[in-house]
Amino acid sequence: MVTKPDMALNLRRVPFFSLLPEQTLTAMARRLRRVSYQKGDVVFLQGEPGDAMYFIESGQVEVVAQQEDGKENVLARLGPGSFFGEVALLLGGTRSATVRVVIDAVLLQLHKEDLETLLEEHPVIAINMSRELSLRLRRTIHGESINRVWRLVALLADEPTAMAFIQRFEEVSAERLLLVDATRADWQPEQWRLSNRVEWYTWQQENPLALPIFLSDNAADYDRIIMFISPSDTLLNRTAVGQADVVIELGTPVTHWVSSLAGGVYWHALAEPRAVDYMARKLAHKTVGLVLSSGNARGLAHIGVIQVLEEVGVPVDVIAGTSMGALVGALYAAGYDAEGLQTFAAHLPWATSWRSGLYDIAWWPRHGFIKGAKARRYLAEQWFHHKTFRDLQRRLYVVATDLVTGQEVVFHTGPVTEAVWASACIPGIFQPFFYNGRYLVDGAAVNPIPISVIEHEVDILIVVSTIPSLSERRTRRAIARAGRVPGLVNIIMGVQEIMGAVMLEHQTQHSADLLLRPHVSDIGGFEYDRWEELIARGRQAAESSVESIQRLLYPQVAVPLLSVLS
Repeated sequence: MVTKPDMALNLRRVPFFSLLPEQTLTAMARRLRRVSYQKGDVVFLQGEPGDAMYFIESGQVEVVAQQEDGKENVLARLGPGSFFGEVALLLGGTRSATVRVVIDAVLLQLHKEDLETLLEEHPVIAINMSRELSLRLRRTIHGESINRVWRLVALLADEPTAMAFIQRFEEVSAERLLLVDATRADWQPEQWRLSNRVEWYTWQQENPLALPIFLSDNAADYDRIIMFISPSDTLLNRTAVGQADVVIELGTPVTHWVSSLAGGVYWHALAEPRAVDYMARKLAHKTVGLVLSSGNARGLAHIGVIQVLEEVGVPVDVIAGTSMGALVGALYAAGYDAEGLQTFAAHLPWATSWRSGLYDIAWWPRHGFIKGAKARRYLAEQWFHHKTFRDLQRRLYVVATDLVTGQEVVFHTGPVTEAVWASACIPGIFQPFFYNGRYLVDGAAVNPIPISVIEHEVDILIVVSTIPSLSERRTRRAIARAGRVPGLVNIIMGVQEIMGAVMLEHQTQHSADLLLRPHVSDIGGFEYDRWEELIARGRQAAESSVESIQRLLYPQVAVPLLSVLS
């Protein structure tokens, strides 16, 4: 093999080789082979035989182990000066992990027989390798985490939108950022009020292909690198998009060359405050989900929780609800603010009374006492205005039960009223709701606290339960001692509560970042006239956990920077 004259000189610039004696460096240069890889290329696969090891001259790779369940576990991310693939050579056997390129890389390949010869003739190489391996072991012992995705970002937005995005991202992440301005648009970073965690670099090099080397040289010093690009289809912009883990475009319309070229993940949103806020939090892994349980009248406490979340500036991106939780959650998703939800609650004592005229009695109650058509029409016309899920301001999931199969039915498309009615259709009191070929009843029968519906869709999960626990139900012994047999409605409600309480003990805590349990067990399931008290108790539960709620969204700051979104 012919060795390029500059090989030894270039090796000296790589940290691993910088302290090696000249004789050792020259010997290695004779045996190393330079190989180029592009982002996304696989250097070798787990399970393959090991015939070579690699040193990173420029670029970055990630070491990934395939688990038994098919998921990938990122073991390490390595940059210039690091090496990999030595274990299979030194110990024999197959590759223990897959190595994938995440920034265009130039690697120096060293075959097994060459390594053996070099280690025998130049023991100092083994010393350097041992030092690097010990550093990796220390990182493993101390549990230093590897952030798998979205460390390199390409952002296409005008300057005011980009500024709002970065400032919001700073609030919720507190990361070390490198901002690379490749727009050539004479932006003014001094007006951005950036913190000392953020550094600015204006790209002025003539060669756009130098960008991957720049990124690999700086990747280890920052938590994230965000590259600002312009809509122009230039080689520099294409290079930035090609290297990015995620490409974010804020504005309209979609720039097609960007969306088609994005090799990782492409996100697009309008350049309006709520969308910009969501994108910044999505990048920071700070999207918020709210789970609202069943509970009949007690579920009005959910309104008090929502009021506090609004007051302290905690945004809600996704809602999952069952029964009364579905009704309150759907109204909130439809655009009703805290005041509007309170107006709805104040209206319920009338709406749930016989004088409202909303009860269409089934005079032959084979399937339930109330048909429900009038109440359903009232909800659709007076409160939901015939909205579909597509019309909502927040993503919503509503849980109901298929009475025939016992399966969970999750609504996320179609008319909102039909979904909410199916979720709140108490069996025995209301007739099963026949919809899309299925007989549907209250979702509390299968999933009274629908954590499972959205737990993998959001980063922060706030769960509110208004279901009395079994221990709280035991406090009702005074009723039992009175010797009175509960009425039919109370029997149905009691059975539903007991089922919900049993499920409650198995569902909560394992996935929730925060579980709020308003004290409402002493209030009956049909006491809608106590709506003010129920909302107040929801507020009390949330207010007592305000610090915990804020810490979820702003973990690195002593006093959260709460923003009001228009």
